[in-house]
Amino acid sequence: MKRYFHLDFIRTIAFIMILFFHYQVTLFSNQISVHHISLILGTKCETFGFLGVGLFLILSGYLLVFSYQKATSVKQFYCKRIRSIFPMFYLACLISYCWFHLLDPHFFSKRLLFTVLGIDGLLSCNGISTTYLTVGEWYLGVILIYYALFPLLIWAIQKKPRITAIFLLAFFVLFTYLVPFEKIKDASACTRLIEFSIGIYLAVYAPLEKLQKRNRKAFHLLGGSGLLLFFLLSCFCPVCEVIPIEIVANLLCFIALYWLGTLLGALFEAKGLIFPNTISTISQYSYAMFLVHHFIIVKVIATQVPNTTISLKRYLLLLATSAIVTFVFGVIIHEAATSLLQKRKQKVPS
Repeated sequence: MKRYFHLDFIRTIAFIMILFFHYQVTLFSNQISVHHISLILGTKCETFGFLGVGLFLILSGYLLVFSYQKATSVKQFYCKRIRSIFPMFYLACLISYCWFHLLDPHFFSKRLLFTVLGIDGLLSCNGISTTYLTVGEWYLGVILIYYALFPLLIWAIQKKPRITAIFLLAFFVLFTYLVPFEKIKDASACTRLIEFSIGIYLAVYAPLEKLQKRNRKAFHLLGGSGLLLFFLLSCFCPVCEVIPIEIVANLLCFIALYWLGTLLGALFEAKGLIFPNTISTISQYSYAMFLVHHFIIVKVIATQVPNTTISLKRYLLLLATSAIVTFVFGVIIHEAATSLLQKRKQKVPS
């Protein structure tokens, strides 16, 4: 499958943001402080988490449109989604189980069904008891719901774009400000649907690829403006505290990174540099790494004594260790799942 540097660039930046967010949060949850690093970083790191997830949601909606158009049937579309998600998810769950719960006699229960369905992280984040293995986070449950709804959603956006947009905005306002039952608004399929839908609208009505080809000046103006507005919004507004501002910031960041990725991709291609291959490699394994990164970070940070202060050198060493181990396990899981699917495909008669 052909890879596009600007899309790989967005996915890579989004993953790095989420990795750093969970690394920083795990440090603070263990009350580990760092020399020469302001405590402000602990609160500002929330912005990285919100932006990373928002970028993934918009990018997923954007790319899913083209994947859906290539599918010969809705059944094929769903089958491809299942194959791309669950084999790696189950392998990551197996690793997490062996690492944390292998000798736990109380682990297996009816709640394990939530894990099998891939929604344990989402339910756990919203106050429902599950056998959550710290794999996939709440994001996986949300994206599974969106994938299930996608054929209906894209049909509505293509047939009645304005009415659908009004409905989505009303739905967002209802579940963000009027419905009190959700424990964490940011970890909700109801409040994050609008970002996923923004990606669909971009792909259907304003595909950036076509704008880049037809009107390069307008493309550069849009990208540069997106970068400037995102910078101003990040400096003067509480991005991670107000959900509507967060969504606008995510959209601006997506446009800015798409533009930057396009420029950098062309530059690296002209110079013959290897950097694009590095970005594409990280992007290729980003889903598998996303699945395992959190419990690996927890395991790495567990090597430190809680309620202590560590040096900047130790801080960077732990961060590098978390990233490297995450990459290694991500590659293993991705390649193992790919191998299993290929063997199964060869056994199925044509």
